[in-house]
Amino acid sequence: MTKNNKGFTMMEIMVVVILIAILTAFAVPQYMKVTEQQRGVEALNILAAIGKAEERYFAINEAYTEDFSDLDLDLTNSSATTYSNKAFNFVLSGTTDAAGKVTATRATGKYSLERKHSTSEVCCKSLSGDDGTELCEIFGDVDICSP
Repeated sequence: MTKNNKGFTMMEIMVVVILIAILTAFAVPQYMKVTEQQRGVEALNILAAIGKAEERYFAINEAYTEDFSDLDLDLTNSSATTYSNKAFNFVLSGTTDAAGKVTATRATGKYSLERKHSTSEVCCKSLSGDDGTELCEIFGDVDICSP
């Protein structure tokens, strides 16, 4: 009489589960980094659009505005002083040529991106207390904001 053993042993199933866990351990952090980078790139694009709108406003009025409704942009979900999308909160600040900027603060509160209107420079600042290099390095050529 022959015994018909069909199926997998517990050892074979455990090996497969361990392999899946190892692959997941490598894939999830990379996925999180890529999705955060995409959110940041979207914020950089919005910062550029707001900055260009501020430059057009400055050309006409010789001052920057702190009111999104003064700009020639169609920003949904915006109030007079703030604009928010799912990932970032944008705030205009400074009305003089030297101080005019727009700040995009990550909704999780870990970092913010700042764009100066007069120079179009964008920098990244960590809000979690460290120097920000780990959070900001995913944006490549974006500088670390000076304190």
